[in-house]
Amino acid sequence: MKKYLISFIVIAALLAVSTTLTYAAKGDPFKEIWDAITGLQQQLNNAVAGLQAQITSIQLLPGPTGSPGPQGEQGPAGPSGTNVIILDSQDNEVGVYAGTVNELTHDVWNRDLSLVLRVDMRLMKINNENVSASTLYEALNCEGNPIGQHAYPYMLYKIEAGNKYGWTYVKTKDGFNPRVNIQINSRWEQNTQTCLNSAMQVDGTEIQPITIPIFFPPFRIVEL
Repeated sequence: MKKYLISFIVIAALLAVSTTLTYAAKGDPFKEIWDAITGLQQQLNNAVAGLQAQITSIQLLPGPTGSPGPQGEQGPAGPSGTNVIILDSQDNEVGVYAGTVNELTHDVWNRDLSLVLRVDMRLMKINNENVSASTLYEALNCEGNPIGQHAYPYMLYKIEAGNKYGWTYVKTKDGFNPRVNIQINSRWEQNTQTCLNSAMQVDGTEIQPITIPIFFPPFRIVEL
């Protein structure tokens, strides 16, 4: 770009000198010289303006990306979220709201029991599922971990009174993931209160006894 500008200036100067000598031969040499210089200056101004316009229009390519800077300091903690919980009439926490079953029935997560309770807001009670199936065992003579058949998908359910351990309420050990094709070798017969050895395969889940706390209706929903 600079070479073109220098060449243009040299050519313009030669033209100016040639023009000046021609005008000098015709009349006042000083007037002719100043006129030539003025014309040359105008041509130079026009040339520079054109070059600046071309340079401005050139799109520069982006340079290489720099390395990331150091990590900034951690900002202040945001505001705490809210919890929707269900309390009984004595301010005992039944559980944290976990979902709506229907207009009057809600699931809550009881933090003390680590399981889901279903609360009936119309009848004002904990709505437990009843299971009448016999308690099953993988080992002979009703030993080892008890298995609840048809317990899925209930985490909490009620076993009929009179089973081997006198359980009323049990919860599943593995939550909503039942085991399939469990080899059962014995079962507790509630009617005769005896252990029967019989081989079969069932889908079920391990269960354990649990005591449900006593809640005092009416229940109410509270946002903390």
